[in-house]
Amino acid sequence: MAMTIAPTLKITSTSVSVKETFSLNLTDILTVDTPLTNITKVATVVSPGVQLIGPIGGAEATPSTKVMHMYVYNTDTTDSIFITYDTAAATPDPESVTVIGPGEFSFWNIPIGVSTVFAFSSANTPVLEYGFWTKG
Repeated sequence: MAMTIAPTLKITSTSVSVKETFSLNLTDILTVDTPLTNITKVATVVSPGVQLIGPIGGAEATPSTKVMHMYVYNTDTTDSIFITYDTAAATPDPESVTVIGPGEFSFWNIPIGVSTVFAFSSANTPVLEYGFWTKG
């Protein structure tokens, strides 16, 4: 039986400009498969990083052959969390996929070919809520 998730993006504003308001409401139905991790929480660290996904395919890092949908939410109020692919380096650099600031969230696709996803903090041990689902 196929599993599905239904992400919704809703953005509204009444103060974009004096003459207009802004409203966007999009929903998609995504078919998903294993491997997957439904919403869970993990404390991140500065170094060497916390492994969120992988290594895919067992002990050896095997690049994914399918796209994965990734959700992250930084529950902390002061420290940022960095998300990287295929490296546990604890220094923000161009390899960082994204920086999730305090209280921020993101939902995006992890491309084919990624074997591991790591999260590490800018300081302390902020808690990251996350989930991932393999595209079915």
